[in-house]
Amino acid sequence: MAVTLPLVERTVLREAVGIVLKVVKGTVLSMVVRTVLALVKKVLLPLVEGAALPELPVSVLPLVRTVLLTLVEDTVVAELVVMAISLVENVLLSLVEDMIFSNVEEAVPSLVGIVLRRAEGSEDSEAAELEDRDDDATAKLVDIMLLPLAEGSEDGTAAELNDIEDDGPAELVGTVVLLEGDDAAAELGDIELVGEFFH
Repeated sequence: MAVTLPLVERTVLREAVGIVLKVVKGTVLSMVVRTVLALVKKVLLPLVEGAALPELPVSVLPLVRTVLLTLVEDTVVAELVVMAISLVENVLLSLVEDMIFSNVEEAVPSLVGIVLRRAEGSEDSEAAELEDRDDDATAKLVDIMLLPLAEGSEDGTAAELNDIEDDGPAELVGTVVLLEGDDAAAELGDIELVGEFFH
């Protein structure tokens, strides 16, 4: 049965709006809006509803912001945005569903390296060099944001997460509809559009 965590749920919804506003700033990529919200719904909201560790969703949010938003904030390259979202989704889902935290240190540097390679315009031939490069920032990200999850995880969490339905609360559906309305897509910068969801 889903665990009701109103405070964390509201935090996730706020982050969903923040991600959408930042990623699509300066663009008209409605596809990106839908993709980012789908990522938040599929990865974060199920955690809020069913995770045994209430702090887990809050800990995942900084990872999404750091890996996704920081790398695409100053670009409007649709391919990069979509690729980064897909990579974050795949990595987070794998970690969350299987609770295999022993692979965190391998998964996150790989994700960051792939996104950075595309962002910097590197060719495929440079992949090996990037994979071998020491990345202090990535190591710090792993130490601060992900390793605490491994230390605090419980064996029963994986089983609970496997049973979570990917429905998400009605508020997210309302957010998608609102953001993709006739005038809403052109006014994503106006935070008042979604203010009603947080009162």
